[in-house]
Amino acid sequence: MKSALKKEIDIQKIMSQFENSVKFYLNTEDDNDYILIFELCDKTLEDLLKEKKHFTSDEILHIMNGLNKVFKYMANNGFVHRDIKPAKILIKYVDESKTKYIPKVTDYGFSKALEDGLTSTRVGTGLYKAPEIEKEKIREQVLKEKEEL
Repeated sequence: MKSALKKEIDIQKIMSQFENSVKFYLNTEDDNDYILIFELCDKTLEDLLKEKKHFTSDEILHIMNGLNKVFKYMANNGFVHRDIKPAKILIKYVDESKTKYIPKVTDYGFSKALEDGLTSTRVGTGLYKAPEIEKEKIREQVLKEKEEL
């Protein structure tokens, strides 16, 4: 098994213990194929945002509290997700009327163990990066252009 995929599976297995992380059930492999079986969810937070367009403060707190549990555990155990965005937060309805749901984090492919509390590589989706990261990239580009003059 490729090491990056194995790392992602290992992290997913650890995170499966949380209600707010997509459950990982099984992985099998043969010569060149990998089969991964995850919990079936109903939609992404991105889909829900497009449908609802407005959330109550209670709904926002419900989503953020669920995500906080996952990210707090990750941080306390020395690793970070590094690519969180609405498309990687799945929604699992818990009632037939589809009014109650559990937000669930998925896709730990860019997750990384922290070394000395820091991670030096920059990954993720540009639209969802922290402004400080883009500001630093712009500053580096300006300094590089000045050096070239």
